[in-house]
Amino acid sequence: MKPQDLKDIILHNIRFKPAKAIIQVLLAGNEILSKNGENKIMSISAEEATYCIFNDIRFTSGKIKPHKVAQTIIYNRKNHINYYNIHDQKIKSLRGKPRSKGDVTRYAGDILYYMEIANLLDDHHGYFYLKGNEQQAITLFSQDKTFFNGYEQFYGVTNVEISALSKVEPMLFEYVNQSLNPELFKTDIRSILGDTAEVDVIFGDRIKEVVQGDGTSKDIGNLGEAIVCGHEKMRLKIAGYDDFVRLVQIVDTPAYHPGFDIDSYEGDGTEDHRYIEVKTTISKKAIQMYGFHMSPNEWRVANTIRKHYCVYRLMLSESKRVLLILRDPVNLYKKDIIEALPRDGMEISFDSETFKPTEILTWQ
Repeated sequence: MKPQDLKDIILHNIRFKPAKAIIQVLLAGNEILSKNGENKIMSISAEEATYCIFNDIRFTSGKIKPHKVAQTIIYNRKNHINYYNIHDQKIKSLRGKPRSKGDVTRYAGDILYYMEIANLLDDHHGYFYLKGNEQQAITLFSQDKTFFNGYEQFYGVTNVEISALSKVEPMLFEYVNQSLNPELFKTDIRSILGDTAEVDVIFGDRIKEVVQGDGTSKDIGNLGEAIVCGHEKMRLKIAGYDDFVRLVQIVDTPAYHPGFDIDSYEGDGTEDHRYIEVKTTISKKAIQMYGFHMSPNEWRVANTIRKHYCVYRLMLSESKRVLLILRDPVNLYKKDIIEALPRDGMEISFDSETFKPTEILTWQ
């Protein structure tokens, strides 16, 4: 989160836990529907969560309760109220163009998705319900009163200095990391990509090694690099640059960090190299999570190499495999095509419609 956004949150007296809020709204909705004699279970979509929960400062600041939000959602559904408005000035991007509905609702959608992974919610065609057999966990979340108190000193203060907020950030990261059990976030790659035989056909021997190993989230980076390396070899082969194919290699190792993962070639009639940093996300379902982090070294190297430095943003799920290529990220930032927030390197974000997906090629 940008420091200025954090400052605004504090000035508006917002103390907000997304998962807890969603659960409380769903519980309140179930109560309302039951009292009305309706044989339904309360659900919520990413769009409803965005406009009725996350973007409603009355709720996030505690001025209205979950029961009121649930009433609003039920009423809006019955009356077919539309939320997304392309003419809304608040949804414009840095270039002055309206963001797509997917971009506007992305954050809420990702929170709902992660709550599904945590076995708190079930998804039915984009509408999320409380998971019936997880009542104990749901109750604990809904009643949870724990909060990071590092920013409490700034609430009620008229002139909050952004530099003072920045000093608290490392404590927040430490708090979050200490509160999480890493075992909960391990991802079995076999459950994402399916049968290992299919993986062999699609991604080759290196992927087979990854999937048949421990198959957890620590392998995701290696998996992405293997896929992109095969893609680059095939791209050059199709373009007729067979001599370059054998020279494409993964160069980043535990002992050597050149600021990029793969050394490839442009394949444009020159002998120019293409230096590729691979950013991979694996999820059970496709999510609109395009942002990624670049380390100080990666950003420094990108600034040096410029047009021959590319970030390959790779997103893998059961149903989709998406590759977006961002050439010269420093220049893209300077032209306001992407956003970059300095934070131990750069946190990169961008409009999903800015870059067209590139077909992922399989090495043969």
